[in-house]
Amino acid sequence: AAGMELGYVVGAIHPRMVRLPYFSIDDSQPQILSTSGVFISSYLDWYTSHASSLHGAPRQADELMHLNGGCRYLAASDGRRRGLKERWVLTVSRRFEEVLPSLPAPEKSLSSISNPERIYCELPEMESGEEAYIEAYERLRMFRQLGMNDLLVLHPDSTWDDGHGGTRALEPQGAPAKGGDDAFREYLDAIGDLELPFALAVAFRDISPLDGNWSTDHAGLGSEGDLISTMTGRYLLKPRSIAELAPKTLAYVNENYKPHAFYLRHLASQPPWKRVDCDARLEDEAAGYRHTLQAEQALLAALRDDPETQVVVDGGQHWLHRGLIEAVIARLSGDDPSAEPLVVDFALRHMDRQQVGIGIGSPEDFLGQDVPEDARDSRSPAFDRYLATTIAFGHAGLVPDLVRWGLPAVAKVYYMLRHLQTFYLGVAVESIHYQRGGNLLETTEALVAGAHELSQVRIVYANGLHIYVNGSTEESWDITVDEETIYHLPPASFLAHGADGLLVYSADAGQGRIDFVQCDDYLYCDTRGERLTVGPITVRGAAVVTHQDWQIDVYPIDTT
Repeated sequence: AAGMELGYVVGAIHPRMVRLPYFSIDDSQPQILSTSGVFISSYLDWYTSHASSLHGAPRQADELMHLNGGCRYLAASDGRRRGLKERWVLTVSRRFEEVLPSLPAPEKSLSSISNPERIYCELPEMESGEEAYIEAYERLRMFRQLGMNDLLVLHPDSTWDDGHGGTRALEPQGAPAKGGDDAFREYLDAIGDLELPFALAVAFRDISPLDGNWSTDHAGLGSEGDLISTMTGRYLLKPRSIAELAPKTLAYVNENYKPHAFYLRHLASQPPWKRVDCDARLEDEAAGYRHTLQAEQALLAALRDDPETQVVVDGGQHWLHRGLIEAVIARLSGDDPSAEPLVVDFALRHMDRQQVGIGIGSPEDFLGQDVPEDARDSRSPAFDRYLATTIAFGHAGLVPDLVRWGLPAVAKVYYMLRHLQTFYLGVAVESIHYQRGGNLLETTEALVAGAHELSQVRIVYANGLHIYVNGSTEESWDITVDEETIYHLPPASFLAHGADGLLVYSADAGQGRIDFVQCDDYLYCDTRGERLTVGPITVRGAAVVTHQDWQIDVYPIDTT
């Protein structure tokens, strides 16, 4: 058989389709059907599948109510196709949590989060040109001038490559068109002077004929027996070669460039069926994605267990690797994730709480690549939604691209999240409720009633932290904290309060909407153009006051 489809549902009464953020099959997502007070889910067991690939439900509106897609089987390089063997899990329940995908408990717990205050900066792809490294340095220098010192800088693949071949995959060097290795080393020395830790990209998807370890035996084969090309001058690295070659690459990069961390690309941003080796010499494992999954998870486990190696993983498909990844760029899937209802249960309850999710991808990942220029602003509704959604999923801050979004947006992510995230990273979730009509509903009740579609959610953590996020596009939400204080949450806003006087919000507390956080180290406020006195400062716009070791610094960011 060439594959199978899981079919569809007909005749459902008052059906609602629910998609789970962070549970995706490549670019598409399975759906859970809510009908007549019951929930129905349909999955293939991705850990036991013999298929070459899986696919999710159609992304367009579907009158036939497809809950999921199916699988495909490719032929091995000798023309033979494996016999179909799949485990289909069809679940019907009145409890929503019982139809969620089951992720196996990790064999080993992740370490406690060591730097909960850390914010992350993913540099954009570097264009070819001798000014590329200089431009990257100037961005980082501007961040330091605003007091941003808890940043880990993540470098993209294009740090090493100019995009037209002619470079090594497993023994990378500074890109030739960017000035070569000497220019790259000078750049690293310069950001070292800024005292900013940095991560360099490594990827074990490709191998190049220019690599010292090159052999066609290390290159994956397609169904026709040809080498699988991944990009100009690169070929698919056989999954079975990862265990041999990955440690050599990590040692090479560490010895030559001494990064504080590695930025691991591709393995969790794309599903394993994007990297399938059809080499018939693999026998029963030929043309099966599970061979790739097992090889890559063995690498992730080895990196997790190495106390001397810090790794940030590029994500999007990271739900497959529960318990193996300590920090991940938590990209949401789909054409427009910002338009999806805010359903946080799978991410907050079923993925590892000791894993640091970073951002929700970039603002472009979340909002789409065609964000209008007038919406690329620290006070735009689009950016408000990006920040509020990051908080709803309990993630660390990922600052936006400086050139596209401006320094005020970078500063807002950094200062609004740096203190707040220390209260929820690694902390268990106690309850999740969705608001409708003044009532807070538990998840099952909310989904049956459709309350989740309003995207107004309250999350309570075990340490007493309360987070209210209004993800609605039209409806406001009033939150009463005590007898005297009411916070008005317009669309795309949030309020967080907890023990020790914690108070962080982007809301209206009686003087118009402002963005506010105050802690022992700093006070940040954006009055959004109104002249207000907030704590020790009177400001029109955004400013931060830092105080450390008896030194007080004031940084006007976006003031008039």
